Amino acid sequence: MGLINSTTVGELKTVLAHEFGHFSQRSMKIGGYVNQAEKIIFDTVYNNKEYENSLINGSGHWAFQLTGIVSVGFINVFQYILKIFSDFLFKNNASLRREMEFHADAVATYVTNPKRTGFILY
Repeated sequence: MGLINSTTVGELKTVLAHEFGHFSQRSMKIGGYVNQAEKIIFDTVYNNKEYENSLINGSGHWAFQLTGIVSVGFINVFQYILKIFSDFLFKNNASLRREMEFHADAVATYVTNPKRTGFILY
């Protein structure tokens, strides 16, 4: 509330037009799914060392440790593939987010001052 009370009518109109620009892209529908997918991939690739450490430092029957070490090998291969995929996904998603912000800014500029923009929105 304090932020809204401290803006002028023109500034508030621009902020609202920017946010409605996001709705016009329909980006709000998939944004949550993309963020969850990024978090799952990141956690799987980078935050999953507890299992490996428990096998290396754990004491148990040698057959269980051998099976665990083999599974860690498979997990490391899977993580390597996910790293390649996640780098590709994160870079493209960052580019898409910048483009979506530019579009929302263009909508806000056009709505608040259409005579000075020269933009044609589709």
